[in-house]
Amino acid sequence: MLNALVRTPERRLLIAALLVRLVPAALIFGADDVEAWHQWGRTLLAGLNPYASKFPIAWPPLWLPVTAMAVSVSDAFHLPFHFVAKVPSILADVIIAFLLYAVAERFGRSAQRTALAYALNPVSIYTTGVHGNFDSFPLLCAMVAALLYAPDAEADPRGVRAGGWLGAGAAFKTWPLLILPAMLTPSQSTRRRIVITVTAVSLWVIALLLPWPFAGRSAVTAAFGYRGMAGWWGLTSLRSLLAIAPSDRTVTWIFYAAMALAAVAVWRSRAPVPTGVLFLLLTFYATSPGCAPQNFIWIVPVALIADPRRAGAFTILATATLTFELLFRPYGGFLFDTVRMLPHAGYARALNDPLDHTATVVGRLPLWVFCCWWWGTTLRGMVGKWRREWDSNPRYAVNVHTLSKRAP
Repeated sequence: MLNALVRTPERRLLIAALLVRLVPAALIFGADDVEAWHQWGRTLLAGLNPYASKFPIAWPPLWLPVTAMAVSVSDAFHLPFHFVAKVPSILADVIIAFLLYAVAERFGRSAQRTALAYALNPVSIYTTGVHGNFDSFPLLCAMVAALLYAPDAEADPRGVRAGGWLGAGAAFKTWPLLILPAMLTPSQSTRRRIVITVTAVSLWVIALLLPWPFAGRSAVTAAFGYRGMAGWWGLTSLRSLLAIAPSDRTVTWIFYAAMALAAVAVWRSRAPVPTGVLFLLLTFYATSPGCAPQNFIWIVPVALIADPRRAGAFTILATATLTFELLFRPYGGFLFDTVRMLPHAGYARALNDPLDHTATVVGRLPLWVFCCWWWGTTLRGMVGKWRREWDSNPRYAVNVHTLSKRAP
């Protein structure tokens, strides 16, 4: 019977991907976010406003019904809430592994190796099975749009599916819209680009406005204006290490300018969709005012397609960073305190204190430096490709012999 269960590569992939996530999900409570999911679900089932709870909601509202469903299932089957709340995100993560299995060979990668590299990826396992965040939901939607429909005009001639999947991801969290410029490749028609953009942005706006009648304008502005927590990552984190560092406002404008220039670079280089998505996400990592540990999962699936060698290096560095924080943070003398159901008495006092801040910033610094370097090498590759195409195009090729004859 066991042989029949693992007879095919697909079954082995499914079992491996599920086991490495479900086991830690059952044994480990998870981060403070899990308690937020619990409070929001209880509040919704009681017919009250979850936006009035002590846990702020900084995203579009599509995750809220999932928290209510998790509370109902937990109560009905007498299962731990922290386990039930993680299962939907785990299933989305497993589907991403099978998506990579389905599309990898289109991009010249091994299907089995690429899918396993994601299924057994520690960053992915940590995010869904340990931390308990739901970033795999918007990530799944974004990857379906970017890897399945955006590059294939035959599967999605009008662009509705690509835009719809991207908009569905943005209805969970806004960040999938960051990769929209990579999907608007010059090789497709103007009409298809317009349809993708309008569909994705419209779905996001609709989701953003849904809670307004029930929770007021603040629910919309909080989700629209959320930019992460500054001071813990990248340029904004340097203030705790250097005497002179840019302000939050300056870093925010650097981020906007960098994302705009990245969009232009992707367009001018005519980069393939996976490479464009990779570059835009690296631009976010390099210049964003804030980046949380659960955000590290965003780049993993597309990097396994576009740049698997550096994706492996990123995984090693990110795993080391997450392991260090998982073990020691908030550096109060107790291991794994950030994912306990009942942290030790000094947890609230130690979390975000000066020692916690400095140690966390220093621990994340090597990963940020690597992302900046990776961004530079990806940009150099895109520019080199653009120059080679420019030189090989007879419309733009320069006749060196003619110019040399004209020279004095």
